[in-house]
Amino acid sequence: MEDQKQYVEGLEAFFEASGENESDVNGIIEQIPKYFPRLSKVKDAQENIRVLDVGSGNGAKSMLLAERVHDVYLTKPTVDFIEPTDEQRVGLFKRLIYMAQNGKRYDGAIYPTTFKDFEPKNGTKYDMVLFLHSLYQFPKNESGIIPGLEKVRDLLSEDGCGIVVLEDYEADFQRMKRELYPKFGRTNFVNIYDVKRSFQEAGLSVKQGDKIPVNFCFDKILGFSALNDLDIGRYLSFLFSTGLEEKDLTPEQYTEAGKWVRGNLKSNGISKSYIDSTNAVLWVYNDELKGGEEK
Repeated sequence: MEDQKQYVEGLEAFFEASGENESDVNGIIEQIPKYFPRLSKVKDAQENIRVLDVGSGNGAKSMLLAERVHDVYLTKPTVDFIEPTDEQRVGLFKRLIYMAQNGKRYDGAIYPTTFKDFEPKNGTKYDMVLFLHSLYQFPKNESGIIPGLEKVRDLLSEDGCGIVVLEDYEADFQRMKRELYPKFGRTNFVNIYDVKRSFQEAGLSVKQGDKIPVNFCFDKILGFSALNDLDIGRYLSFLFSTGLEEKDLTPEQYTEAGKWVRGNLKSNGISKSYIDSTNAVLWVYNDELKGGEEK
């Protein structure tokens, strides 16, 4: 995406209005006993763990997850970050400095590269490899497979786990993409079924976890009632970024996206203007799974 500033500002507004960072992290922590029980053993052995955050953005989710893992499992995660874009790395550096000033250090490295070109220092293995909403910009091949995910096999430690969070297929973000991507010439539409199949094709085992409820409450955006369709569409520019070198939408396309949102707003006791942005979770392993899950 060309306008990284607009991308980041829209994403930050979404996080603020949805509480997604907290919701995603709480959802992962709740599911760890079922899908990643090894952490209980780590707690008993008082071991530390290494975490790799792929496409980290400003690192808010992985840092919050590291805090919660420390609180619950009494282990100190070391977090490495992969972030190829300059604008996002600026936010990542600022957040790391702020956290360090508040006594929270992650002692990891920042890699300004893509996952494809990433090489860990000294052959480092990771207990957790995170893809938290980062796979949307991974290109698919003609068979609908995301190539290169076999690298996860080499990055995971023994009994390590990959954690993927992405939009639930039935939620509004994915509905919008299914309707508007073809109109806008966006061909790299990534969904949970593509991702699950891609990891399986790469020789990894996958379990689908529990959904994480999230709502994008537009009425929490300051001045939302005065926004026109173009303004609303620009807030959603991050949803239409499917590649690092991709061109931005036109003003007409942003306007159509804003109209789509306005026509699909819901209301409940908490928000009068929200869309459902529920997320799905995949747990990825090197080993064969039991219980009927496909490899």
